[in-house]
Amino acid sequence: MALVRGPIRDFYAAWRTACKAAGTPGSIPHDLRRGAARRMERAGLARSVSMKLLGHRTASIFERYAIVAESDLVDGVRRLAGLEAAEQAEEQKQ
Repeated sequence: MALVRGPIRDFYAAWRTACKAAGTPGSIPHDLRRGAARRMERAGLARSVSMKLLGHRTASIFERYAIVAESDLVDGVRRLAGLEAAEQAEEQKQ
């Protein structure tokens, strides 16, 4: 992979080159913020911490970036099912 030498004169050309090299052609800069917001939510960071790190001043802006993926929904349902099963098992012990 060729390294960029000297100043970047055209941000979008440099961005396209970087995305192509990373195997993510068609990505836009805000994809990084969306991905970061999603990872912070999954990691359980406090929303106020995530917002500060991403530079979001309001929760509504943060929520635009913290997109819920289908896999997040599936994981949430699995966790709830596990909690329900654990509660039922605990009730049966009593």
